[in-house]
Amino acid sequence: MVEATDPRTWATSAAGCAAAYLVLAWPARHTLVDDAWISARFARQAAAGNGLVYNVDDLAVEGFTNLAWTGWLTVAHLLGWPLADTMIGSGLVLGLTSLVALAALVRALSEEMHPGVLLAPLVVALDAHFAVATTNGLETALALTFWPLAIAWWLRAGDRWAPLAGLGAAAAMTVRPEGLLIVGLLCVEALIRHRSTAALRLVVPALSGAAGLSVWRWWTYGAWLPNTAAAKVASAPWTQLQRNVEVYFAPEAPYWIVASLLIPTALLISGRRPAHLAVSAIAIAMAAVALSVELWMPGGRLLLPPLVFLVAIVGSGFARSELARWGIAAALVGQCLFLASPNRERVYRYDRVHSALAGNGAERAARHLALHLPPKSWAATRDAGVFAYHLGVDVRVGELHPRALSRPHPDGARTDLGFLPKNPGVIATTVARIDADQLRYANDVTIVEATNRRYRYLGRVHQHHHRYYDIYVRADLDVPDLPPGVAVNRLGPDPFK
Repeated sequence: MVEATDPRTWATSAAGCAAAYLVLAWPARHTLVDDAWISARFARQAAAGNGLVYNVDDLAVEGFTNLAWTGWLTVAHLLGWPLADTMIGSGLVLGLTSLVALAALVRALSEEMHPGVLLAPLVVALDAHFAVATTNGLETALALTFWPLAIAWWLRAGDRWAPLAGLGAAAAMTVRPEGLLIVGLLCVEALIRHRSTAALRLVVPALSGAAGLSVWRWWTYGAWLPNTAAAKVASAPWTQLQRNVEVYFAPEAPYWIVASLLIPTALLISGRRPAHLAVSAIAIAMAAVALSVELWMPGGRLLLPPLVFLVAIVGSGFARSELARWGIAAALVGQCLFLASPNRERVYRYDRVHSALAGNGAERAARHLALHLPPKSWAATRDAGVFAYHLGVDVRVGELHPRALSRPHPDGARTDLGFLPKNPGVIATTVARIDADQLRYANDVTIVEATNRRYRYLGRVHQHHHRYYDIYVRADLDVPDLPPGVAVNRLGPDPFK
């Protein structure tokens, strides 16, 4: 058993956790999901002085789910840092700090030092899903750092630091909207654990901070939650759960079965301890939220926070509970077996398929168009990320996706294309194969059929695997052909005949 009094042993164990994570994360460091560039476009607008908007002189919609992460990307823009490198590098650093945050949460829950404090982070460090999701350009690593630290500070804050700990919990809402669950359940925990006066030192600042953020959101965007909440909950929960099980759970059943066994283990360990029950409730509530939306992102990233919280609870019982020791051992064995199986490569392959490399054809085409389109031109495209970001802040982008994040979805309605002009300057239709000869998506057909002007075909460009754009420019605009090597072919259909 690891001696809690031996700093060299702890340092060696911590280095082992960090090394395990970096070995798994390093192969995934070249790819960014398209949605990462949606937050980046908002950040680019903010850095240009236009505010947190997707388009200048357009309806203000909170089309990002990660206010704090978007703020960080705004700072990167202002400092002139290369954004792709910033997103990947920040993810790697925050992936390491999230392991430290998990250890801090285990320590706060157990109130003592024991081997579980580092064995719990090792379970997560050996997770290929964690390695992929922390480097894909989104806020996952930030959430897995900030949320455990905020909860740990809340649990260990004395009277002097209680107000700041309450505000820290409220700040969890800036990372992702699920932070609201953390605020609410921690407030319940404080009211149960403390006398009324002590509880209020935590609860009042937490609720005040949460209310302040909600008022700002309503004042700025006219909604209490980010627009992504309305955009992504597209199906009935039961229908979406069935799809998630079929598409994302079944191919990796051994992994998800082991992970799901942590739920009853954590609940049995929690007993009647308010802090443990609160963290268990946070994990289960977050998992329920994740399962209500489509988990297409590599790594099932929305399920990683609940997994981390459950691991923290099981790890915290390591010194006192044989069940916890068996739970940690089973989780470690499960992770190792997964890494030794073909499913490990499937995780990386899925990441490569659904992510974009820097300097891809869509990015280069967008940079070319940004140099030649008149200011405030409209470009219609299904995807809101890579292509839209590199068109720059002066080109207004209209998403053709039925769940467009930059357009409002009252009562969960699909995207209304009525905001687009009849003849946008650029139309980028989407196909899945390099040799496709038909339009693929209904909204692409709708926008093309609505035009009454001539368009010139610039060619087909590659964004990532199974994602190609056919780019058409209005004939009256002085936009030269794409530079050599940008288009993969000129096989696109001529829908404007």
